[in-house]
Amino acid sequence: MKTGVKKDGTLVARECEIHLDTGAYAEIGPRVAKKSGYTAAGPYKIPNLKIDSYSVYTNKPPAGAFRGFGVSQSAWAVESQMDIIAAALKMDPLELRKQNGYNEGDKFVTGRNAARDWAQRVYRRSGEVHRLERERQTGRHGETETRETRR
Repeated sequence: MKTGVKKDGTLVARECEIHLDTGAYAEIGPRVAKKSGYTAAGPYKIPNLKIDSYSVYTNKPPAGAFRGFGVSQSAWAVESQMDIIAAALKMDPLELRKQNGYNEGDKFVTGRNAARDWAQRVYRRSGEVHRLERERQTGRHGETETRETRR
């Protein structure tokens, strides 16, 4: 996966090639490859995309979807790369995601409209969870909480 990014963090392009081992028989492999390719852009506005996804026959036992139908693999790669990009640009990873996330009325890569501001709400909530976790780790969270000890 390669992603083109401006200095300000704006995503401008992504090229992705996905190879999935489907084993000796196709079973559900082609659908897994389709979903994996479909989600390789992530929940981000990227105007220039080239995504190729392949379901590859091998001499292994048949493989298929358990949960996620290839989405989990793509999501892991996309979000790992977003963290790498944020580090390279010395940006907060959540801010990078918020900057490039879909807003109501934006068009997905498939041409469909984003019906709601779901991505921005997720980013806001993620920021709250991240802040609470930082506070917990530094000992500033829950100072008024008490802990009962049972004997």
